[in-house]
Amino acid sequence: MRIRRLAVPVLAAALALSTQAAPAAALPAFPAFPGLPFPGSSVAGLPTVPATSSASGMQQALLDETNRYRASQGLAPLAPHPTLDGVAQSWSETMAQQRTLRHNPGYRDAYPAAWRQAAENVGMFSREVAARDMLQAWINSPSHRQHLDNPNFTHIGVGWAVSARGEVYATQNFAAF
Repeated sequence: MRIRRLAVPVLAAALALSTQAAPAAALPAFPAFPGLPFPGSSVAGLPTVPATSSASGMQQALLDETNRYRASQGLAPLAPHPTLDGVAQSWSETMAQQRTLRHNPGYRDAYPAAWRQAAENVGMFSREVAARDMLQAWINSPSHRQHLDNPNFTHIGVGWAVSARGEVYATQNFAAF
């Protein structure tokens, strides 16, 4: 009998900051993620990128998947931003090296001047996955999906790193300019 090891997605509570005051709200509990697909499969009929792609290829795939999702919701695409990419990639690599999932406490300090609204999604899977799988985990989480569905965001930075043990850490840094 062969036992298949399932990937375990883990998401940190979504973090959003704005220069405008927002009403306080309790963060929802993390949702369960049953039935997420394996790399190479498709979700909702959309193709995925193989899990063995390079980090830069996975960053592009996650950007593409994010904008495909936003289009399906009637939202404008997010433009890639090199500075935000650097923030997200550096943080993903930090999490992979430390093998810990947490938000970057200083991410907005590294943003370019003039941002009006900022948010961050971070996630982790216990094995390599396709970009679509990471996005689907964020879509399934109300607090993360709130960032994906925010019509005010104009730009995004994406990070993707794999730990020495094969765990995937991903970061999305959103901004409205």
